[in-house]
Amino acid sequence: MHSEVEYNPSSWETVNCPFCNHSAFKVYERFGHKLQFTYNKCKSCSLIYTSPRPTYNQEFIDRAYATYYQFTEGLQLDNFTYVHTSSIPMFKSELDNLLNFDKEQSAVLDVGSGMGTFLYVAKNHYPICIGLDVSKKMGEFIEKNLGIKIFIEQFDQFQSPNKFSLIHMSHVIEHVPNPNEWIAKAKELLTKNGVLVVNVPHKFS
Repeated sequence: MHSEVEYNPSSWETVNCPFCNHSAFKVYERFGHKLQFTYNKCKSCSLIYTSPRPTYNQEFIDRAYATYYQFTEGLQLDNFTYVHTSSIPMFKSELDNLLNFDKEQSAVLDVGSGMGTFLYVAKNHYPICIGLDVSKKMGEFIEKNLGIKIFIEQFDQFQSPNKFSLIHMSHVIEHVPNPNEWIAKAKELLTKNGVLVVNVPHKFS
C-alpha cells in the first residue's frame, strides 16, 4: 500500500482466517499509522492475516491502490532495464521455468499487472497477453509502452472470451478479501492443462 499521507479507513471488518476459516488466533504484530493494523496468526493453519481490516470497498481500493506508482511519469519502455523495482531479471527467470510447464503457451493473463514488467517479459512468448489492475494510471502506462490491453477491474468480475494457458498473480492474492473465490475464478479461465502461478510473501522468511 502506497500513501503520502496517513490513511484512516472509514470502516473496518473482523474476519476469520481467509484460508481455513478458523476463528481462533493470536496477535502476531501491530503495524502502520498509530499501530492501527493487526497481523494475526491462525491457530489452526498458522497463516498470517489482517483482522480487523479495512472494509474492502471502492473507497478502500481507490485510496490504497488506484493511485500507486506515480513515479512512472516520463518513464519510457527502454528505462525498464534500469529500474530496479521493475524486477525484469526475476520475471525472466520465473518465466523460463514456467515455460517448462505451460506447453500450450496460447494466452497469458497477468492479474495485478503493476508496471507491466511480467507482461514485458511474457509478450515475446504468448500471442495473447492481457493484464488486470485497479490503477487506471498504470493501465494507461502499459498500453502506451507495450501495446497490451489492461482491464481496470477486479479479477472476480472479469469476463473474457479467451481461456488462458497461464494465469499469473504476483503479490496480489494476499490483498483480496476472499482468495478462495479468486482461485475458483482462475480455474474457470484456465485451459484444460493451464497453469496458475501465485506468488505471495512468506512472513516467516
